Amino acid sequence: MREADLRAFWASRFSIRSYRTEEGKEVFVKFPGFESEGAGPDFTKATIVFGGLEQRGDVEVHRRRGDWRAHGHHCDPRYEGVILHVVLRPEGPRAKTALGREVPTISLLRNLGDMLEGLVMRAKEEAERPCPFAPPGSSLEAALDELSVERLRRKASRFRKEIEGGKSPDQAFYEGLAEALGYIKNRRPMLELAKALPFSRARTFRDMLELSRLMLRTASEVRGWSIWGTRPPNFPLPRIRGLSALAIRFSKEGFLGPLVRALERPRKLVDLFLVKGMVGEGRARVVAINVALPFVLAVRPDLCGEVLRAWRSLPPEPENRILRMMKRKLLERDKERKRLLKRAHLRQGLLELYHRYCFLPLCQRCPLRGEGETARPSQTA
Repeated sequence: MREADLRAFWASRFSIRSYRTEEGKEVFVKFPGFESEGAGPDFTKATIVFGGLEQRGDVEVHRRRGDWRAHGHHCDPRYEGVILHVVLRPEGPRAKTALGREVPTISLLRNLGDMLEGLVMRAKEEAERPCPFAPPGSSLEAALDELSVERLRRKASRFRKEIEGGKSPDQAFYEGLAEALGYIKNRRPMLELAKALPFSRARTFRDMLELSRLMLRTASEVRGWSIWGTRPPNFPLPRIRGLSALAIRFSKEGFLGPLVRALERPRKLVDLFLVKGMVGEGRARVVAINVALPFVLAVRPDLCGEVLRAWRSLPPEPENRILRMMKRKLLERDKERKRLLKRAHLRQGLLELYHRYCFLPLCQRCPLRGEGETARPSQTA
């Protein structure tokens, strides 16, 4: 049984809510948590009741208990907030955080026995079952467009709050850039690096090698770096060098001016973040979509129209696990719908649909049902 199957079961309505931990305590799961898109624990913001005491935190899922240590979670501060370790088999040492706190473990096999395989199969079937509310291509496009604009607004709001809180616009963007370059496994360490070596200092350098050496020395003091399950191009070293190259590239003018000028030719937004051998096409698209456009909207709301045109024109970022699953549920069997995945902003709409409705699940409130206000492409943000 794959770890992905166990995660699908934990998130599904077939998951049993009452368990006993390996330590002998009764556990009641009020909410399994939100499935994570990126680095860190598999589920966040779960609500678990331990012996009548309600706790909120993260949940990590593995096949074996020993995988916690094998994957390096015992020395990774990102897992300090895990309140429950869910495993298939309780083999291996007990899970402990970097600070030495023991994490309660439940074994699905011990709790559910012969029922587990059937429940996991039902959860997998439901996860891949075509959505019964999926409308024709044109209506689906309108709904996803609206959801994508809401996602853009939400990302812009994060930048706006940081800047209103006293952070300089350049530093806010620089931190967002570092996070995006961290890919899935190293988002938080890259963010900590950008805070430890801020843009105000990085931009004083003119030699990339000199700045890279300083960044690498600074990175050695940041905890939580990971190469487990990561392809070599996404290892920390090339991404840290990529951040130093981009800091040099934008050192004279800062970030806002070049980004605003690039709105006229959205393809240039991607080109701005390409660094040969360090930041490739896929990651540059991720930065343009998830960092650059929300940042411009936050700092220059008067350019909303230009931002939205670029938002709807950019090439798509690479598919992830959630996008592949949503494609199977909504797009796979309809050629008109399938073409929607070729557009970046509609992929963003799919991600928003998943996190706000499909995962919870809130099917009765789903905008694809056609109930309530009809989803239309927004012209303002």
